[in-house]
Amino acid sequence: MSSLTFSFDIGHASIGWCVLTGEKGQNPNILGTGAVTFPADDCLASQRRNLRRTRRHIRSTRQRIERLKKYLANIGYLSIADMELPQTPGEWKGKWPPFLLAAAAMEGKHTLSPFEVWQVLRWYAHNRGYDGNSRWSRQDDEDEGDTEKVKEARRWMEEKGTSTMAHTICQLLQLDPTNPSAKTSSPFPYKTLNTAYPRSTVTAEVAAILATTNLPEDAQAVILSDEPLAEKQRETLTAADIKLPKRYHGGLIFGQLVPRFDNRIISRCPITWAEKYDQALADGKNEKEAKRLAERDAKVPAKKCPEFLQYRFARILANIRLDEAPLPKDLRLSLFQLAEERGHLSKDEISAQIEEHTPGAQTNLDTYFKLHPDSQEALTLDPVANEVRKAAESTGSTLYPIWKHLNEEHIVFLKSEWSKGRKVSFSKVLSLSNHSDEFHAALK
Repeated sequence: MSSLTFSFDIGHASIGWCVLTGEKGQNPNILGTGAVTFPADDCLASQRRNLRRTRRHIRSTRQRIERLKKYLANIGYLSIADMELPQTPGEWKGKWPPFLLAAAAMEGKHTLSPFEVWQVLRWYAHNRGYDGNSRWSRQDDEDEGDTEKVKEARRWMEEKGTSTMAHTICQLLQLDPTNPSAKTSSPFPYKTLNTAYPRSTVTAEVAAILATTNLPEDAQAVILSDEPLAEKQRETLTAADIKLPKRYHGGLIFGQLVPRFDNRIISRCPITWAEKYDQALADGKNEKEAKRLAERDAKVPAKKCPEFLQYRFARILANIRLDEAPLPKDLRLSLFQLAEERGHLSKDEISAQIEEHTPGAQTNLDTYFKLHPDSQEALTLDPVANEVRKAAESTGSTLYPIWKHLNEEHIVFLKSEWSKGRKVSFSKVLSLSNHSDEFHAALK
């Protein structure tokens, strides 16, 4: 019986297969062939990933509402007890839904009470629009950041002749914001329209709504901000028992956590991208041009540039522990300065400096460098200075025997080569002119 050969072509969405038979050197006979295709997201982890995303969305929404509640209570705008009342207090009696309240306020047909402001803000905390994940997802110059939901929302806004989410929903439900008491509800299931309104649109309308209220301007800034909060604003939130992570970017409604992306897997800074994109839109640029400008101005430093090398070295120093505490500031500074002078510090050299600073102290150096096998390479702060030091001091260096005989022209050439990441051989050095007799003697 002749042997069988099985051949597979494995792709990301299918597996092609073929069964062949035949003797070596002869054309094979194909006994069978075909392909197995996999539906989109047909992965064992797909459902689990979607459920996890849903849980995170629910949790972040609850946190957003709880922070708003604490902040409004802390500034004395509305008490916690009032905000937790059923939606039927006072003159409002729960007749107007939040989007009708919002649209009526923007039309100047209704002045929102503090309780109504809370109801509107809570609704927008649930429905704050979609920004294409501009703080963390990759973008290009095309319109790939727009999802089908955003396109559908824009289509409805264009069809209804509206410019806000609240007005569009009112039009879909056939509610009149200029006469909000005439009709307050509709059976039309607008939530099933698969729409997601642009974040910039929602941000602008919330700002317009709050401008009609008696909410203080500084409070409006804390709630609406899409920029990094100032230190004073964070102190105000801390006083209200609201602790935002350092990587939380923006205000209480439109802010979000910026993921801990590593420089190696992202080509642009998500924070700078969002800032440049918003600024371009504010300057009247269209969306495509705004994305192009944001991409141009938000490029992260290259992995070999001084800024990244300094950041990487500083991050290692921040992770080193001395008696289970961070390294003292003066020790980190001295280690950084020494690394700048030498271009590189080894783990043993760092350990020696720590021992000199605090004799007998316990550190996590061994554990840290075992857990991070590439951390030894990350201890190079200045590759050129490191090569110069090795050539001048290390007897094991290729250029050590001739280093003291090189003139300034040679050294400039070598530094230029090292700055480009190139290795320098004797043949390259020999190609330079005007070598001294001592130089040639050292080569022999």
